[in-house]
Amino acid sequence: MFLQPLTRLKSSPSLSASTPAPYVQSQRNSKRREARKRKAEEEAPDSRPLKRTLAEVLSPGTSIEVEINTSNFDAARGAHTGKRGTKKERGSTPDIRRPYTVANLLSLGFRHIKWDGSTPFPLIDGVGRIIGIPAGQPGSGYAAELDDAFEEMMQEGEGAGLGATSSEGAGARGWFPAFNCGVSMGMGNSHPVQLDPKHMKDVLERLVGSKSVRRMAMYQNVAFSLWAPRVYEVYERTTNTMWEKMPGLQNNFPGGVFGAAAFNFGGSVWTFKHRDFQNWPFGWCAITALGKFDPTRSAQLILWELKLVIDFPHASTILIPSAVITHSNTPVADGDVQTSFTQYTAGAIFRWVENGCLTEEKLEKSDPTCYRQMMRDKSTAVSRRLELYSTVDELLCKID
Repeated sequence: MFLQPLTRLKSSPSLSASTPAPYVQSQRNSKRREARKRKAEEEAPDSRPLKRTLAEVLSPGTSIEVEINTSNFDAARGAHTGKRGTKKERGSTPDIRRPYTVANLLSLGFRHIKWDGSTPFPLIDGVGRIIGIPAGQPGSGYAAELDDAFEEMMQEGEGAGLGATSSEGAGARGWFPAFNCGVSMGMGNSHPVQLDPKHMKDVLERLVGSKSVRRMAMYQNVAFSLWAPRVYEVYERTTNTMWEKMPGLQNNFPGGVFGAAAFNFGGSVWTFKHRDFQNWPFGWCAITALGKFDPTRSAQLILWELKLVIDFPHASTILIPSAVITHSNTPVADGDVQTSFTQYTAGAIFRWVENGCLTEEKLEKSDPTCYRQMMRDKSTAVSRRLELYSTVDELLCKID
């Protein structure tokens, strides 16, 4: 009831930005990168959107315009990470952990999007930028394959002794047990590091190697590249540079552009109100819902600044700028079982690559001139990042 037809939208002059200059690679590194791409294409032949795909998705599509000024996204200076938000903005701990219902949210002026989980629709700001995408799911037996991914997660979780709630109590995102793998950076690291899921390492390695999980991960990449091609290119260039500079780091899904993945176990996965503020603020986090549940009553996605609550069915994927949009879920209803899988990249990795694979402190010592320019560029970082988003009009032009 809140969907509107996709139409040509007037482009703002500020949206006609060029893609940032690529990182210069050696010929040897380029060959390695191309070999990695070929391997990924063999494993996932649909890993790049075709012109036909754009036509199929956009021509009959729908969109939702949200009342938000994306220029005011709450990014840290330099726009490499978001902000946690002030205590007043976040609210008290009981408010953050409150189990909101759709009725609660409607009373607060939210719109309820009754999504089928298959039909993609872009979330667009007032000038037509696509800032997020409920990306749906492909056909060709995909939902059945993700039934397998769900069963594998449940079996692995039960085998590891995981229950519906974490043994360590509530985390920043919820009560459920969650484990991450891949590469991240932060907490004082001078370079990207391999995440250590400790006793869950073998479990996550098996899941990452699963055919059904790999297909899910690659579809997240496909959707990302389709709806935000310039942002995707920045991710691709950044992670390729990281892999070339630090070949000892393990990539969860060769050919994919995300640095890390999170497996949310337990069967009762619903998140507290939060931002993933350490992610790149104008990039996207990919979320796929898994389970046996009624999406009209369980784990609906709440996007607070957008004032939307979206039904989120099994096997469907949504991509959002999770560092700057506060998000959470409605609780999982009694009798329903829900898990999820996400991919993301730490913002500190983008900063490290932009600085020539150095921290700011090391850049200042090794190249003071570049350091001063980098510091000056921070004042325009938000506007430059926003120009990476595509518009509906721009994507429609690709299918003419």
